[in-house]
Amino acid sequence: VEVIDGNPGSTDFNTVVATVPVGPDAEGIAINEDTNRIYVGQEVDLPSTVHVIDGKTDTLETTITVGVGADQIAANRILKRVYTSNDESHSISVIDADPLSANFHTVIETIPLSGEPEDLLVNEATNRLYVNLDDNSTLAVVDGSSNTIEAVISLEDSEEVDFALDTGLNRIYAVDEELGALFVIDGNPSNVHFNTLLETIILGRAPGSPVVDEATHRVYVTNRGENTISVIF
Repeated sequence: VEVIDGNPGSTDFNTVVATVPVGPDAEGIAINEDTNRIYVGQEVDLPSTVHVIDGKTDTLETTITVGVGADQIAANRILKRVYTSNDESHSISVIDADPLSANFHTVIETIPLSGEPEDLLVNEATNRLYVNLDDNSTLAVVDGSSNTIEAVISLEDSEEVDFALDTGLNRIYAVDEELGALFVIDGNPSNVHFNTLLETIILGRAPGSPVVDEATHRVYVTNRGENTISVIF
């Protein structure tokens, strides 16, 4: 993992200031800004691991064994948890990331899934984790407070998706490149349509990388197949 100085006032601005060795097949990465720790997944067979980097010293602090095929990583600063999607063992590993906990940097729960997990999205406002299961076209919703699956939402014929979150509206957006579609999911526990697919919007060719403007609640999606951007509002 290479560390780049992003401070405009530094003499090392936009230069590599450290390299932290984590081994081959490094995959997902997540940051907990509250504890200044970086979590890096290493997708290897039996077992996969998560390397924890101390952001203050840019050194490897510890290595945690998780499920098989750890791919993506997401962090919840509110619950002080880190999640890994384990595509080979069809599970989510839940890591305690609270420095004051007796279980700090250990796997405290393994959540079984009905398919192969890929992308992860955390909504810290509701403490929900969204998991794309790309081999059965569903989206699993995990209640982070109980580490249980709360709902499974069908996403038609989707496979791998890119996520975006509107925290103001509590809407989850999932873009499928192959289908050329944007799925809109209600993530507000107070709504009658909570954890349901609200709408499927057809986009341009080969869409991906959605982003949300929280001020206007507009969603922007690049269409790589036709060099355009779709704007949804």
